[in-house]
Amino acid sequence: ELEAAGSWLDIVAHGLDEPDVTISDEARFRTLPLELSTARVYLAQSRGETRGTVEDARQALDLMPADDHMARATATALVALAMWGRGDLENAYRTFDAALAHMRLAGEIGSVIRGMFVPADIRAAQGRLRDAVARYRQGLALAAEHAQILPVTDELLIGLAEIHCERNELVDAAGMVQAAALATGPAQHG
Repeated sequence: ELEAAGSWLDIVAHGLDEPDVTISDEARFRTLPLELSTARVYLAQSRGETRGTVEDARQALDLMPADDHMARATATALVALAMWGRGDLENAYRTFDAALAHMRLAGEIGSVIRGMFVPADIRAAQGRLRDAVARYRQGLALAAEHAQILPVTDELLIGLAEIHCERNELVDAAGMVQAAALATGPAQHG
């Protein structure tokens, strides 16, 4: 099915260049190259094609308006995840921080909080546990500051629990897991 999706994207892309295409919504038509590029990013990511993901996301970024911060956040985050997938952890860390900055500019604090675990997880993967703990706690502090404690903090709490396990601090790890379970609530576990 993924191969079929790629073929359909190609058909649409070729149709954009047809001189006799009837356009009923000019504004929407102008966004199609960006939407196609973004769709290619998701397709490459779903196929596990890190090189394609990075190239397609960068192309999508080139097509995006500079002030479309949420779209830029999404494409930038996909680039970061692809970098992480191919082992380029430091660039993945910096790139995901750029995605979080776009989320902040878009006013999407809930998305920022939800995404804070990614740079922390990257630091943990690098063996930089103190830095990882600081990033997890930074996310929890941001959540508390904006009164968004519930489901958006579960990944942060689980990340801290994993580090407590690494340090053989099992009571603290259990406390973090319990807090994460409370944060997600019964609806998440049904």
